[in-house]
Amino acid sequence: MAEVIDRALSIVRPLLIKKGIALHLAIADDLPQVYCDRTRIREVILNLLSNAARFTDEGSIAVSARVESQYIVVSVRDTGPGISPEDAKRIFEPFQQGSFQQQRGQGGSGLGLPISKQFVELHGGKMWLHSEPGRGSTFSFRIPVSSSGDPTAGAYRWIAGDWEERASYAKPPDARLERRVLVCDETGELLPTLARYADGTEYVAVPDLSVLAQ
Repeated sequence: MAEVIDRALSIVRPLLIKKGIALHLAIADDLPQVYCDRTRIREVILNLLSNAARFTDEGSIAVSARVESQYIVVSVRDTGPGISPEDAKRIFEPFQQGSFQQQRGQGGSGLGLPISKQFVELHGGKMWLHSEPGRGSTFSFRIPVSSSGDPTAGAYRWIAGDWEERASYAKPPDARLERRVLVCDETGELLPTLARYADGTEYVAVPDLSVLAQ
């Protein structure tokens, strides 16, 4: 899990540096191996980090991962504007945007959080939010720790509509990267967007092409 978190952080870190946002990590040393779809869980973490970086203009973002009973709990806390109780009630519904997003013209598709929540729930986990207007937000999720002989997730993919449980469980996909793409990203905002939809592709950002001549 620590490696999955680190890969997601590597994508968002350039934007944090550009905005001058501090990053605090509290990753437990004793995190066990987790039987999960590492690509999908990385997308969940990347979505939470990207949202936190996008709506935090000053202060910090804190990422933590710890073991609680038979679960690993991952949290992303920011010092952004926070989310009103009204918006919090529907934040995980598809195509919903908070009032703060609309005021700043930063609305997205409204699908990132609902899809992330479903990825977590397909692993037998849970996602939740703690927030207070003016005092930031904390998005957290937990997934169970289980061995490859005792999977709990059912199906490791996002499924729309009715579905049936598989009689047997496929081996989680190989996490090795197959492609590496160099991206000239002067603003630091393009890389998180590209990486969110990249299966098996590693994106490496450079501020300008002059670094290739060094």
